[in-house]
Amino acid sequence: LYLFLLADLLCCACVYVIFKGLYQKKIYPYRSLVLIMIGLVSGLLFFPSTDFSKSLLVGFIFDKNFFSQIFNNSLLFWSFLCAFLLPIVSDIVAQSYKKFLIKNN
Repeated sequence: LYLFLLADLLCCACVYVIFKGLYQKKIYPYRSLVLIMIGLVSGLLFFPSTDFSKSLLVGFIFDKNFFSQIFNNSLLFWSFLCAFLLPIVSDIVAQSYKKFLIKNN
């Protein structure tokens, strides 16, 4: 079961890049790889250990008491959410930064 959850995390990290590649005329492979890695690393930070009680960020780096009980009980959900949303946010920030640089030069 744990291996399938890791595979699902990888899919959550890749889904935005894959669907964006289907509808975009020009594909940027390095940006796509960076976006997938951002999603995967951010998801792995919150991905729970095998006993589902703590994760790398919650329990190892920061104490579990630092986070709310609702957050501690749903680490798997938060890891999938971070793996899905952070590539989208990173891509939007990168595109707006690129437009800002082009406009100011």
